[in-house]
Amino acid sequence: MSGVTAVVVAPGGAGAEAVEAVEEKTEFDVVIDDVPSNARIATIKAVRGLTSLALKEAKELIEGLPKKFKEGVSRDEAKDAKKQLEEAGAKPDANLGGDEDNEKHADDHNKDAKVAFYDARRKI
Repeated sequence: MSGVTAVVVAPGGAGAEAVEAVEEKTEFDVVIDDVPSNARIATIKAVRGLTSLALKEAKELIEGLPKKFKEGVSRDEAKDAKKQLEEAGAKPDANLGGDEDNEKHADDHNKDAKVAFYDARRKI
């Protein structure tokens, strides 16, 4: 016998259910990527409103970004936190997997690909 192993998967059986269960995320992390200097005070207020942090801790949280703001929260809580932080002027990322996040990540990927393409052309 050679070192070949065959795996047979029954279509539509338990394997399909397992794949669907893996795709659906139930816990999300909210990361604060950036806070412009003109939005620091509003962001600190938003952070304090969303957490039980004191002023000093909230101020420390928005320094040295990116940082995880909330970990393992529900989709609704992550959406709410992301919305409040955006309204305050921060640039959060909750990676919710919704249409707006997919479009944002696709745009970022396209920009990265274009930059890499033009950098490669300059080297020629």
